[in-house]
Amino acid sequence: MRRTQQQLEYFVKHGASRQMVNQLFSVSQSDVRAMQEMLIGPSRGPGRTSLPKTSERDEIHQDWHRISLAHTGLREQLYHLHMEHPDYTIEALWQTVNEFNADQEVA
Repeated sequence: MRRTQQQLEYFVKHGASRQMVNQLFSVSQSDVRAMQEMLIGPSRGPGRTSLPKTSERDEIHQDWHRISLAHTGLREQLYHLHMEHPDYTIEALWQTVNEFNADQEVA
């Protein structure tokens, strides 16, 4: 349980969307909102997160492929991807790895 709480806080602190946190951790959006306000202050305004530059996205896609083979579970995979690309939010990384998918599981 402690690991789950630590991961939840990590995802909130590092820019996972409310919907993503809600789906990955089964936490209500109002609880996510309260946690965001407590951990990072007022939320960002509405709008889509910018994707990294094309060359960086290619590297992220390669890393995602390697990580998805090495780790099970979407939370673990996203966590490890963010550890390798800490300059981007988890939301930006998720959008990057799904930029060619019409159907995204979360976010």
